[in-house]
Amino acid sequence: MGMSDMMMVFFTSTKTPLYSEDWTPNGAGQYAGTCIFLIALAFIFRGLLALRSFPAPWDRRSSVESAKDMKDPEWSAADRVREPWRVNKALARAILDTILAGVSYLL
Repeated sequence: MGMSDMMMVFFTSTKTPLYSEDWTPNGAGQYAGTCIFLIALAFIFRGLLALRSFPAPWDRRSSVESAKDMKDPEWSAADRVREPWRVNKALARAILDTILAGVSYLL
């Protein structure tokens, strides 16, 4: 079957369940609430992604020191020392990644 044989359909129904049969909107107001919930969930997801890019508060180096090192031409990648693995840092990142995976699954 080629692409020209496939039908494009835009489906709209206010009676479509979202996650289960219990979450089935019964009217336009509940359908709008469901749409608002999904938009809010998308904002939460994007906020968590932005939070993930910030340095962790328990990192030893401050952002000022990191900015100085980036601008210093004598500071090369070979001079950087790899930080030791820390349980609290790894656990916090794992929890954040798990929450991100759950929210993205719901979206």
